[in-house]
Amino acid sequence: MLILHIALIIDISLIALIVVLYAAFVFFRNRLIYERPRAQSETQLLDLKDICYPANGKYDLTKPFLVKETEVDYDLLSRNSLIQDLQSTINYYDSPDRFVIGIEGPWGSGKSTLVKNAITGLDKNQVIIIDDFEPWIYKDQVSLVDDLFRKIFGQGSLRLSSRQIKAVTNLALSLMFGNKGNGLLDNLFSNSRDRSSELNAYFEDIDTVLERDNKKVLLVIDNLDRIEAENVFLILNLVNNVLNLKRLLVVLLYDKEQLEHSLKNIGINPGYLNKIVQKKISMPIRSKEYLAGIYTSALANIALANGISLNTKNTETVEIISFLANNFDLREFKRFINSSIASYFKTEKRLFFPDYLVAEIIKFQDFSVYEQIYQQRHFFISSDLNQDISFYVTDEKKNQEKYQIFFDDFFKVPDHGKYLDLLATCFSNAAVFRDGQTGLQREYTYSSLGPNPRPDIMRNKRMMSANFFNAYLGTNSDPMIEVMDFAKLLVSNTDQSSDLKSSFQQLPNKPLVFQKDLLTGLNFVVGDLKSEDASILIRKFLDFYLLPTRYLPADFLFKNAIARTTGEICQLLDLPDFKQIMVEYCLRDPKYLSLVYELINDLQNAFPGYSDRDLDLNNKLDFLKTEFQKFLNSIYDEQDVNLYDRSTYSFANIYSMSRFLYKADPVHFPDAPSIIKTYVDFHMNTENAYRVLNDMIREYRTVSGGVKVYYKYGMTDNYDKFVNVTQLSMLLEKNSPKNDKQSFIKSVFDVRNKEDKTILSNDSIALDTID
Repeated sequence: MLILHIALIIDISLIALIVVLYAAFVFFRNRLIYERPRAQSETQLLDLKDICYPANGKYDLTKPFLVKETEVDYDLLSRNSLIQDLQSTINYYDSPDRFVIGIEGPWGSGKSTLVKNAITGLDKNQVIIIDDFEPWIYKDQVSLVDDLFRKIFGQGSLRLSSRQIKAVTNLALSLMFGNKGNGLLDNLFSNSRDRSSELNAYFEDIDTVLERDNKKVLLVIDNLDRIEAENVFLILNLVNNVLNLKRLLVVLLYDKEQLEHSLKNIGINPGYLNKIVQKKISMPIRSKEYLAGIYTSALANIALANGISLNTKNTETVEIISFLANNFDLREFKRFINSSIASYFKTEKRLFFPDYLVAEIIKFQDFSVYEQIYQQRHFFISSDLNQDISFYVTDEKKNQEKYQIFFDDFFKVPDHGKYLDLLATCFSNAAVFRDGQTGLQREYTYSSLGPNPRPDIMRNKRMMSANFFNAYLGTNSDPMIEVMDFAKLLVSNTDQSSDLKSSFQQLPNKPLVFQKDLLTGLNFVVGDLKSEDASILIRKFLDFYLLPTRYLPADFLFKNAIARTTGEICQLLDLPDFKQIMVEYCLRDPKYLSLVYELINDLQNAFPGYSDRDLDLNNKLDFLKTEFQKFLNSIYDEQDVNLYDRSTYSFANIYSMSRFLYKADPVHFPDAPSIIKTYVDFHMNTENAYRVLNDMIREYRTVSGGVKVYYKYGMTDNYDKFVNVTQLSMLLEKNSPKNDKQSFIKSVFDVRNKEDKTILSNDSIALDTID
């Protein structure tokens, strides 16, 4: 017995343990399933009001968002008087007859928003609101009438049973469509008058219920002008002849012009509408100024939240807002934000915001115009020299005529003219055309290759620059965007030596074209550096770009660009630091003669804005000229440095010597070339003869038919003033060419006395290094 008792206790304990374990399993399983953290939605769904008047902390405009296009229960257009008028009409309506209100206005004028706002102020205890009838979704008229009656008479406040609702609906269908709506027996044993009387009996019962409960029915039918003409007439006929409820208010929303046009197309007198509508509310003309205020607030708030200061008073922004206010209603503006603005802050934030807006507005409004601008981009781009040279016409008069003809043809196309002021904000060529059309004096002419005088183009990555145009209107991101971002990164890292060093260490892995373009990018972002930060940057910069394996093979334009960027940064240095850097990097190595010469020119032509800031500019120039003169003296007087040694040679260094000597002291060096010739003849030998020859050859570009670019190579003018031609010829004959480049320049030398004196090439030949 004791054993059985113990066994029973054990069984009960096991059962209890199993129950506890199962309960624990269920508990933790439910926590895992139902209480796990839910991922937050990545995209917020906002109203335009949330953007124009952002609540503190309610929404984060730095995160992805979309703007709802549904009707809202607030009014941004200050139409309170109309809203209150409609509310009062509905709230205080107390008449034994049906009453029809027409809300008239074009698409996008705010009809739906007006009604939505009015409904929010109604007494829901007294008004049965039916505002979800959508007449445009029905394929046939029977379905339309069937659903309308079920929506009206299916309201719980009317206290109709499902059988009664079906009976009322079938009576209406039978009355209007005969055997389409009812069964055969109903049609056989009923006539139209009987059906009408029976339907009115139901209406009288409903009127009694409404009167007893002190209620009324509000039926809203929106977008009446967007359905087929036959269905328009059907609904109007229903309202006028069938729905004979005494306590019924019907609100019809429509574009009067569109609606009357539909009725006229099916032979119905447009005046029929006036027989039905008993009160008309016409939407007022939108205030452009008020819309402009809404659009300004929305764009400025979005930009500000994302770290962009949108100057709402400058010419570009004012013109953009004006265009939006004149061409976009609120609904279109919401779609524009969803289509273009939101994507800017996801992917394109590096572009200049006003230019981006212009490009996207045109794409949103008329994609064909957007495509034409892209295809004819040569006429719109007016800055930077990396456009197709084939487009350039050397005859300036013909060049101007070509632009004038293009813009005349472009803007005379219907609807193109409205974009002129908008395009003029971001394309100087469009501004030139506009000013000419309005009789204003032009400060500059059409340009395809000349750099634009406005210095902010590159710094702000403007669309008129050939470097950035494709980033706005092309299909791919423009590589110059990456360049400008990297340039800004270098500048921002000057206060962090390790970060700056790390950034420069990335450069060797970048393509050569990136390294070249970075020089241009730096020119436009270093201006605000402090002198101590500029000192840090210039050292890292010269360590990288003056590395012999990088500098010596560089072409002439690349070296000049290095010199210009060096000059831009050096203008920011204090005088002692400048002297130290020049001695340390530039004035002790003959490879950098051209660099120093171009640097002197750059400092002499310093951007005027820096002159006040750099009080030591003249002292810097005096120091650099004096030290450079000493360096040159040591080269040509002592004759112990051979500029044509393989380890020292840099293309065209001797010309920098000659130009500097003449410019520095034309009295003592009236014949600087003869000094250079003496130097060259002294150092020329069989090993370096081809380097000497290379300095005497120039590339000439020609355009054939405005399409094809050809390259010609010939001896430079007055080359015989810099070298003993006979001696050079003898050395070349003794030393056969060692590669294709040497063979090519030898062939150029051989035709020097012929009539043409040049050799034609389809491609440019890099002659900066020939070993």
